[in-house]
Amino acid sequence: MASVEVSINQLPVTNQITDGDFLIINTPNATNRLDFSDFVIGLDNTTFKNTIEANTTDIEALSSTLYGSTPDTNAGQSTHSIPITIGGVSYAIMLSATS
Repeated sequence: MASVEVSINQLPVTNQITDGDFLIINTPNATNRLDFSDFVIGLDNTTFKNTIEANTTDIEALSSTLYGSTPDTNAGQSTHSIPITIGGVSYAIMLSATS
């Protein structure tokens, strides 16, 4: 029986991958397959980690400002402010909620 060698470059190309499709993983000890549904890229292995962390910090700051309240002089009302900077000028957007 003749042996046939196939290069990866000879395999057909696909333009999508979905659950149930497999990736070939070659490690020093073995070659394995990984189901695409189990393929997870950790935040430390991305180029946008700093953006995600900065957005998380900004969301937490906005949430604490938005959900923290200062009693208004009118009963049943509270005033909230959201700090924002536009073109180097700081503003406080004021919100009033009635119960």
